[in-house]
Amino acid sequence: MDLDNLETQSLLDPADTSLDFVSRKEGAGAPKPIAIYRFNGLFLLCYDEFAFFVNKNGWRAKHDWMVSWEGLPQGCGTDANSPNLIS
Repeated sequence: MDLDNLETQSLLDPADTSLDFVSRKEGAGAPKPIAIYRFNGLFLLCYDEFAFFVNKNGWRAKHDWMVSWEGLPQGCGTDANSPNLIS
């Protein structure tokens, strides 16, 4: 977010077609962002349907890793003592 004019920028690079699953729905059916965390130079993006990593350029990282929630999450968090734990 630009604090001068409050405009937001997408974290996802639209040129990365591996992220098409995020934009597959529009409007009310679109995935809703919940949280973002930084891990070792990557960003964990948590949405209401899934979570995945992107790099600083907005391209998907760790293509073989993604969380698909079994229910509707009320939030997303991590544990500093267990960096592999996402709840």
